[in-house]
Amino acid sequence: LLGTRDHLSGDTSLHFQRVGVTHILALSGMHVSVLIFVFENFLRLLACPKRIRSITVCVIAFGYLFFTGASPSIARAVLMLGVLTLGYYWNTDYDSFTSISAVLAIMLLFSPNAVLDMGMWLSFVASAAIIVFLPAFDSVQELLYAKLTLSPKWIKVISAAITAVVVGLAANIVLIYLQARFFGEIS
Repeated sequence: LLGTRDHLSGDTSLHFQRVGVTHILALSGMHVSVLIFVFENFLRLLACPKRIRSITVCVIAFGYLFFTGASPSIARAVLMLGVLTLGYYWNTDYDSFTSISAVLAIMLLFSPNAVLDMGMWLSFVASAAIIVFLPAFDSVQELLYAKLTLSPKWIKVISAAITAVVVGLAANIVLIYLQARFFGEIS
């Protein structure tokens, strides 16, 4: 959760690698998403208005960014949340490509050496893959669920589970070359 792996033995890290889930050990946008999900839903249960929720979640995410050492993947996710929040307050539509491009420009402006950080490239390439492939999958999913005779609740649950798998697959498929080239392995 905080990016410290000092307590893990070499064997444990190797087991994670062999199973192909080393991504769980690396701080990433997935961790920010889980954090946002938990706090957003908690604040929703407390009946907080959307404006207060969005500011609170954004402040918590920025705190998490600095608490974890501001790795490029966490910075990308938190800055994209910041762009989303600004868009909400400015009443503009959120465009993922504009957001990811603006965040990349901001990161390189403040830290030009980040261009050499493989973690940054993995994070941005995986995010771009999700941005490209998820809308196409959503339209296929809508057609599929239109033919099912399940309750809307079950369709929502199934859809969320399948979407989580597709997001992971899209990101990993696009990252195969970078993983093989720079790490000598494929997760």
